[in-house]
Amino acid sequence: MVIKDFDSVFVHIGGFGRYQMLLFLVNCFMSAIASFVYFGQFFMTLTPPHWCAPPSDLASLNLTSEQVKRLTIPKDAHTGKYLECVRYQVDLEEVVENQTIWPDPSWPTISCSHGWVYNYSLFYPTITSQIEPRPSSCDFPLSPGGYLGTVVGRDRAQIAVEIRATGGGRT
Repeated sequence: MVIKDFDSVFVHIGGFGRYQMLLFLVNCFMSAIASFVYFGQFFMTLTPPHWCAPPSDLASLNLTSEQVKRLTIPKDAHTGKYLECVRYQVDLEEVVENQTIWPDPSWPTISCSHGWVYNYSLFYPTITSQIEPRPSSCDFPLSPGGYLGTVVGRDRAQIAVEIRATGGGRT
């Protein structure tokens, strides 16, 4: 018998019988389970909107949470959104007591040193928000990218994870 194409091979091995149907259904079932495991990581490692937690001594100043956020977190000059990884480095009690105009964009900034505050109004607590990274870093190690993303870039890190999962046959 001369094999010309795939269909002739299929006929040669016995066609699509009960055994092939069983293999197909088991493969579909296992693939469905694997997809939940694989895509579940995106929902578990989602990083909710966040910003630096204020120093604990601000509680005595009787400020609302929005006033504390406006006083401690700088805004991006282009988008107007609060920055996630830095806060102002000023004596905040003195600023409030002296009724200085605040915030002043010229104030110096530092990395987060008291952890983060997360906005759960549209999101839910995830692994990323429950296991906080080093206080001086904004690299969330469990998020897509994490440390590897810092070294080689987030896109390359994601591609490396995909290749590893495909090559290893597991997620």
